[in-house]
Amino acid sequence: MQLRQNVAESTKVQGDYSWIGGTPRDRRLAATWNDAETATVVQGTWYELLSTQFDLTARRMNGRAPAKQVNMIVYSQYLTRNLLNMYRTGTTFCDKWEDVIAKLRELHPGDPKVAVYPYAGMQHQEIELDG
Repeated sequence: MQLRQNVAESTKVQGDYSWIGGTPRDRRLAATWNDAETATVVQGTWYELLSTQFDLTARRMNGRAPAKQVNMIVYSQYLTRNLLNMYRTGTTFCDKWEDVIAKLRELHPGDPKVAVYPYAGMQHQEIELDG
């Protein structure tokens, strides 16, 4: 659902709300103000993700198939809110390789052997971070 309103000639407000199968998905509010005389434009946006795609899938499958225990670890130097929202609840996120190793040791005590297969579509050049 989307609602747009021109409050004044220089001011516009927009609101979006979406749901899938009766489950709220996300909502967004945006506003724009412009002044033609000074060529100034001010924009603001607020967004809230209410359910991830994984959450929606889990709700849809509820009661029809047993949930499989999955221990997913996502390693990235660049953890952002968008990245965090892309994965199912319970995913472990690490921004240091040492944290990945520690989590693997926690999940697999003893002397396990592991292979790591990088996902090429998500790879990016390493850059030096501040701090």
